[in-house]
Amino acid sequence: MMTVDMKKEDTTLYVTVEGSLGTPDSPDFLEMLKPELPGVEELIIDFAGLEYLSSSGLRALLLTSQIMAKQGSMKVINSNETVRNVFSVTGFQDILNLE
Repeated sequence: MMTVDMKKEDTTLYVTVEGSLGTPDSPDFLEMLKPELPGVEELIIDFAGLEYLSSSGLRALLLTSQIMAKQGSMKVINSNETVRNVFSVTGFQDILNLE
């Protein structure tokens, strides 16, 4: 199960994702996020509470990063070791701005 919390401050959108960003959750994540992105210049996604990330979750992040590349920046923060390993094995550490 996935929980998403969003907070907008001026042109920055803070998104906190907890639980699982897997195949059943990724379309919902994109559906929640896309309407919030117009006018956003900085997107910060906090994965401190994310326990699982699948290939469909990676796809959702890739699509989001492509949107943000046209209007600003995106970074993913506070990933745990398991999620960082997924980024490393898939090469996403070279695609996404990870902190």
